Parts: sequence; C-alpha cells; structure tokens
Amino acid sequence: MKALTGIEVATGAVQAAVRSVAVARHGEADDVATQREVLRRLRRIVDHAFENVPFYRERFASVGYTKGSLRVSGDLAHLPITTKAEIRDLPVEDLTSRTVPPKRRLPSITSGASGEVLTVWHDARRLGELGLAMLRVTRLVTPHRPWHRLLYVYTSRFPVASVFGLYPMHFVPTTADPRQIESEWQRIRPDVVWIYPSRLRDLILAGCDLPPAQLISVGSELSTAQERLAWEAKLRSTVRDQYGTEELGLVAAECGHRNRHILSDLCHVEILAPDGTAARGGEVGDLIGTNLENLAMPFIRYRQGDRAAVAASACPCGRTLPVLDPIEGRERIDLVGPTGERVGSGVVIDALYGLVLELGLPVSGYRLVSGRQPTLLLSGPLSDGQAETAANFIRSRTGLVVRPVLVSRLPDLGDGKRELVVPPAQSPTARK
Repeated sequence: MKALTGIEVATGAVQAAVRSVAVARHGEADDVATQREVLRRLRRIVDHAFENVPFYRERFASVGYTKGSLRVSGDLAHLPITTKAEIRDLPVEDLTSRTVPPKRRLPSITSGASGEVLTVWHDARRLGELGLAMLRVTRLVTPHRPWHRLLYVYTSRFPVASVFGLYPMHFVPTTADPRQIESEWQRIRPDVVWIYPSRLRDLILAGCDLPPAQLISVGSELSTAQERLAWEAKLRSTVRDQYGTEELGLVAAECGHRNRHILSDLCHVEILAPDGTAARGGEVGDLIGTNLENLAMPFIRYRQGDRAAVAASACPCGRTLPVLDPIEGRERIDLVGPTGERVGSGVVIDALYGLVLELGLPVSGYRLVSGRQPTLLLSGPLSDGQAETAANFIRSRTGLVVRPVLVSRLPDLGDGKRELVVPPAQSPTARK
C-alpha cells in the first residue's frame, strides 16, 4: 500500500480513538451489549453495501432485500453467499462503494492458498481502525504502549510508519535475506513482531540470534501449537497465532491461554454444515465471514475457503468472545531448491505477489506444480516473454528454477479450492 498523507493519518487516528471507546465496552465479552453492537455494525455494512455497491445492490435485490430488512443477525442467512470466483473478474466500480472516491482507495493484493489474484480496496481515511485491530491482537496477550516498537515482516509496508511518532512500526520485506532480518531485529529490538510462520522457521533454522520480544504474532499460514511452543522456548518470547485474510480482515487471535478468540465486532463469522445450515458448536464446517470494517469494498457472507469450528467451551482467560478452533484448509507450502535447501511458503507467496506488485504483469492467477523442476502456471493475457520474465523473477527471489507455462485458467482441483502448490499429476495442459 502507498503511504498516507498527514491528513489521512490524523483522520485515521481520530477514528481509531473514537472506535477504541466502543472496543473498551464491547471488545472483550460476548454479552448482550456486545451482541447489540455487532448487530448494529452488521446492519450498517449490509445497508451500506446495498445502497452504494452495485454488485450487492443487484445481488440483494434478487432475494427481495430492502434497506433495514436485517432485524436480527439470523436474517443474514437469507442473503446469498459470495465467492472469489464470482467477483475476481468484475470491474472495480461494481465492487467498491461510491462513497469512497478513487483517490482515497488503497489496494492490497491477495491470492492466499488459491493462487487466484484479487485486489482488495481500502479507504485511506479508515486505516486507523485497522491499526487499532492490530493493537487488539497484541493486547490479548500483553499491553502495547505508544512507545513500543513493532517489527513488521510482511509482503509490503503498512501505509503508516507511526502516528506522529507514537506506535512506531519498522518494516522488513519477507523476501529479505534471513541475516538482513536478523540485523534489523537486533537493531530495533522490537517489543512486538508480526511475521509469517514459515519465515520464522527460516530464521531459526539459519541460527539467527533474535532478541526476545513480548509477543511474536504469526499468521497467514499454518503453524501448529507444538511448533509455537518450541519457538517460545527457543526465542524466549511469547508466540501466538492470529487468523485473518485480506478480504475479511483480522478475524481471530490467540490469548494468553492459547485460545483463538473471534473479534466479533470486526468480523461476523458463520460456520456452515454441508447442508448449508448453521453448524453445531464444535462441528467443523465452511467458514463464511462478513467484514464489519471495510466500507470501501464490503465482503458480506464471503466464503473464505477455510474450514473451522466454534468451540463450545469457555476460555480460562475470562473473555467470553467465541473461540475459533480448529482452523482447517490452510496448508503449509514448502518447496526444495536446486541444492536441496527448503524454500518456505512465505518467501514463495511474496515472490508470487511480486509478479503483480513489482513487475506489474497482467497476471490473473498462478500456481506452482512441484517436482524436480517446479512448473510456474500463469493465467492472464501474458506473452511468452512476460512468462520468462516471471520465471526469472521467481528464481531471483527464491532460488527456485521454474518452468513457466501459460494456461487459459487455473483448473479447480475438485475440493473447492485452487491450491498454490500441487503435485505433478495435477498439472494442466498449456494454453494453445
């Protein structure tokens, strides 16, 4: 994302301060007051989308929705579910709110495990609420003071490096060499670190000397509770998991007791059984989410592609927010380089993002087919020369020597998802 202007930073800070009052009242418990606040925000986003986003106006009207029809949260089930396949090729003006002019829109690119590129748009004036959500993830475990330093090891830098000197955030790209990340970690001595679990594995395997942090928050990929316990012992730091997506925002995060609490006022979560009805407590089903924050590009009843369950038991931490456990469907992605070295999924994902973010290639989808020489599948209006450029870029960032193949469309693998890395037997035919 691009950096914000001073006015946008100030506006976001004020909104975050106002929002923090509601968070203090409703952010810790699933009581009657919180449920009312969630319902208010649910009504707001649904009516806003219906009135201002062409895609949702047509979609909701087709089932007879009118403004104000959402009386209770259960009414949401009458609205159709949305998938990435339905929206990824639509014009941006059909998916974004007319209340947010183009000059205020900030893009972020996602493909997740599916390999299908989707641009998610945010309102530059509302990113303060996203920053507040990040603070809440930390505060589930440890206090986060305005002077505490955050090391952000991610695909691209957050648009705000600090709020007029407070809450400083230091960015290091995920694709940086482990020794470079180690050097910055030692220089900054962060209180909090956000990082892909695969990159944290790389740093540990490389023998990096990483000063202890109050919290290392890992997300966007699979890590196990056993791994996080081992990392804590190795790094002398608290390591916790957080679950979120570009489309749904921050959905859930672990507390001090290692339970992943749903941030109900940020994302409304439904778990659906195979017959489309609400799953029972503890029953694993399809995760359907509604982002309650993003007014610029709403995601309402969005099928994320992951499977999860809402635990029926309470958490010893005292918070009564629902607990999301387990989460299934996020696969660890590891490939082997030409000299036998392991290439972690965080590096692979960021390199693939770079095809769009850095090279500006017209890529609509990508997938790596594993094997002795991995195959890079690319869909979109690319030339053979652009495909070679993409392969060279992947090699420069990951060390993987890949063979580029242009395809008309990434095929569905039969499980409802389009995985980023697949076995050789699942390679499709090249585009003619």
